[in-house]
Amino acid sequence: MKSIATSLSAAGLFAAVLAGPALAQQTPLKIGVLTDFQSVYSDIGGAGNVEATKMAIEEFGGSMFGKPIELVTADALNKADVAATITRKWYEAEGVDMIIDMPTSATALAGMEMSKQFEKIMIVTDAASSDITGKSCSPYTLHWTYDTYGNAHTVGSAIVKNGGDTWFFITADYVFGHSIERDTGDVVRAAGGKVLGKPVTVIVGDHQLKPDIGATIARRWYDADGVDMITELTTSSVARMNLLLHGVEDFQIERGDTLRNPIFTDPSTGGLATFDVVIANPPFSLKSWGREVWESDPWGRAFAGLPTDKSGDFAWVQHMVKSMADRHGRMAVVLPRGALFRGGIEGKVRKHLLQADRIEAVIGLAPNLFYGTGLAACLLILRMRRPPERARKVLIVDASTLFRKDRAQNHLAAEHTTQILGWVRAFEDVEDRVRVVGIDEIEQEGWTLNISRYVLPPIGQDIPPLPEAVADFKAALARCREAEEALRRELTQGGWLR
Repeated sequence: MKSIATSLSAAGLFAAVLAGPALAQQTPLKIGVLTDFQSVYSDIGGAGNVEATKMAIEEFGGSMFGKPIELVTADALNKADVAATITRKWYEAEGVDMIIDMPTSATALAGMEMSKQFEKIMIVTDAASSDITGKSCSPYTLHWTYDTYGNAHTVGSAIVKNGGDTWFFITADYVFGHSIERDTGDVVRAAGGKVLGKPVTVIVGDHQLKPDIGATIARRWYDADGVDMITELTTSSVARMNLLLHGVEDFQIERGDTLRNPIFTDPSTGGLATFDVVIANPPFSLKSWGREVWESDPWGRAFAGLPTDKSGDFAWVQHMVKSMADRHGRMAVVLPRGALFRGGIEGKVRKHLLQADRIEAVIGLAPNLFYGTGLAACLLILRMRRPPERARKVLIVDASTLFRKDRAQNHLAAEHTTQILGWVRAFEDVEDRVRVVGIDEIEQEGWTLNISRYVLPPIGQDIPPLPEAVADFKAALARCREAEEALRRELTQGGWLR
């Protein structure tokens, strides 16, 4: 497929792909977002992609070339046959002009066949198999994301060049898994490395990978067979292998459903096992997390309130609180910022924890630090027994400007974590950054922990003078129009636009 080496703005892209031969006023331009709303890919697509599409439509005032823009959405259920059925119906019967997203490589490849058949545009933004622009390349498809070829020739190649020339793949049994194994394997072999044995296929989606098996195989490969890199393992297996490879043998890792059926329990007390330190990075705002079990929870975890089934954030928090040891227990949990100020039952739980003097610190982090979400997160620090000098006080930290911006994701550098740790240990005010807030003040604010209520960033420092801002806007608008015209010329010359 011919590459269009032009930097495109959202405006230029939409103007080009939605331009058609007929400009009839009565026929809308229809965009379809075919995504994953409820499964493993919903965090990188799903409602976020739908919202982004709505924002782009709003930027155009809801119309293009005198035609209203209409948005339709559907869940592909991560199944190729479902994706093919929906794309056929949209293109053939419902007049959809362009489909975007496509959560998995299998759904993308199935949808691309319909795109070719009906000669309509598809933009793949989530799926990553190199087959999309390789053997299945289509003149009607744009691949607007990374792919397994790129991964293999960057990460894989770099590892081989740094001495990691012996590989064994544990490959997820779907199109992306096989594509990354194939493309990376080709790079390894081309660089003089070797791939040991026949790839082992593991069906991670059905939870058939056993942690003990994964750890045993991995240990043998690293210690005896000289393997330098293993790919595509599930979380519990990776955790176990990481500990083994660092010489840690006194640990216990179990795989299960923490909220519905906790594994770490204490038979002597009949309750949950308790620990001096509890740390977790649970899935943000998890839906259908097991509320029906908590309605009569035998572990007493809904002590401050029963969260709704639309968000499990404070189910995780209450489970962790119940897992803290009475004397020295402390915990840290990563949550979405919304957990700091949402009302309803979450506000009730937050109020209970504040009144019980459990919450010691709130740390607001920069956006796009965590894989799978661009949301700004926060750290909630709790302690069972507070030092007297910190009683009925909460440290509010705004660390949202502390990050290193990389191409695809932001990162906390060592100096940033050192700075945040210093603020927490000092537990004192820092202008524009940190405030020690009394519980009485928080009560007056309605028990919200919204960081901006207590710590305001300096105003005006980064705001340019009005004439400079207007000049920058006009220059950006001119570049946008140039990009739109360049893309229009390319599509016209290629015969896709008349």
